[in-house]
Amino acid sequence: MPKIRIQHVEEKFRTRVAGVSCRQKAVSRCYEGQSGSLVRAPENEHDSNAVEIHGDEMIGYIPAEDSEVVERHLDSSTTPTEFRTERKCS
Repeated sequence: MPKIRIQHVEEKFRTRVAGVSCRQKAVSRCYEGQSGSLVRAPENEHDSNAVEIHGDEMIGYIPAEDSEVVERHLDSSTTPTEFRTERKCS
């Protein structure tokens, strides 16, 4: 399973990427060190705190157990939250 490092201004946070089984093409195209953005997805039927992970395209979600923490940061931050992959995603 791919892992990412989310870089905040004041802190770093590591987590895995959830929901990749139906996005294998996108996952196979991501690469070590790739950066991207995190997008809130409150309309997600499984998790109202869902946060999508986007590189060139959507690759997955922040796991549900971590999404509330990340969502709070997205709500309170005045700077964009980005991520970088720690290893090749495939």
